[in-house]
Amino acid sequence: AINTYLGDKFRPGTLVPPPGTPLRGLYEQYVHHIISDLDAQGLWVHRKYDKDKGLAKIGMFPALPEAVEDARKHACRVTQILGASLCDNGGKYLLGDEFGFSAADVLFVHCLDWAQAIGWLDDSLDGADVKKMGGIDEKCDVGPTLRSYLERCRSRPAYKSAKKCSEMEKGLQRSRL
Repeated sequence: AINTYLGDKFRPGTLVPPPGTPLRGLYEQYVHHIISDLDAQGLWVHRKYDKDKGLAKIGMFPALPEAVEDARKHACRVTQILGASLCDNGGKYLLGDEFGFSAADVLFVHCLDWAQAIGWLDDSLDGADVKKMGGIDEKCDVGPTLRSYLERCRSRPAYKSAKKCSEMEKGLQRSRL
């Protein structure tokens, strides 16, 4: 929601499509799919219930390895579906070349970075067997499409700047311990 608000407020029509347009509907569909399926039902399940890296490690939640494994599989499937969408629209950005980079891409790359940090990303890129999923274009090789998408998004100056700030913040947190 904050990305959409900021896009509408400070960069109307550039980071977020204009309200009331078909492209805005597609944008909202991607954002809500990423938030509800990849983030909430995948990554946050790991964050809470993983016995080694999650909040279960410190006793805030019970360790639920079966739930974490199901969440990993679900996150990989959602990533494959979003990767297939990239294939369908030319592979550059979620909303295609016509609109370009959007706040939906910010959210998706954030989730992919998180998945990589917890060791889930390789499964969704290199082990993607689209033919078994059904309903997705079998001609699309999701792995290379996602790899080039991530490289393109991560090479953006704003991403590099945000990553640098994040790393500086982590360094400050470690120095306080």
